[in-house]
Amino acid sequence: MDLFTKGRSLVWVLMVLAGQLFAIGNKPVIFRSGKAEIKFEDHLHHEFYWWPNTLLSYPVIFEEKIALEELILADQKSGKQLPFQFSGVEKSADGKTKAILNLMADMPAGGSFDLVLKKGSPQNFDKIRVEKKEKEILLQ
Repeated sequence: MDLFTKGRSLVWVLMVLAGQLFAIGNKPVIFRSGKAEIKFEDHLHHEFYWWPNTLLSYPVIFEEKIALEELILADQKSGKQLPFQFSGVEKSADGKTKAILNLMADMPAGGSFDLVLKKGSPQNFDKIRVEKKEKEILLQ
């Protein structure tokens, strides 16, 4: 495959990725029957379709009363808890809670993730270390 063809393929992959990320950002996750599921999969299985560790944000609508501090986010395959936080928490006129679920995730080429937000005993995660330099901030 020549460089022009690879470049053109990469442009199409990036357009598809941007479209999928835009769709994710506009479709709320519904929390009902004690859980909300988040699934994402690389259907292209192309070597150029991947992303590094990135902040992902999902709007969540809670259709039942729940204490947000009692929720965990876990990988459905391994059961491993993942760090996350909520932002923009608000109660709507109909009594439902709405929030933005924020998490860090990556996905290798051909990868997928299958997460569940549910009630559980939250794990304590290592604190983030913030190092400020002249014109940059390093988070570790």
